[in-house]
Amino acid sequence: MTKRIRVCPKCFSSEIAETKNIQNGWKVPPSYACLKEGCGYSGTVFAELETADVEKAMRVINAEPEPEKAGL
Repeated sequence: MTKRIRVCPKCFSSEIAETKNIQNGWKVPPSYACLKEGCGYSGTVFAELETADVEKAMRVINAEPEPEKAGL
């Protein structure tokens, strides 16, 4: 089983924190905030991705080419 991490849906950063409010635990989903400088996203929706998928998403965002697979 691979490791899954919660990431920001806007910038795919794993630097997030749960925000506390008075309604937490009262049938209200937890809220999270992205801590990456310049992002500022906050909300209840944060994706959980496998670590390999996060790396792929970051390459797409940064317009980097896919690494070539050796031996193919």
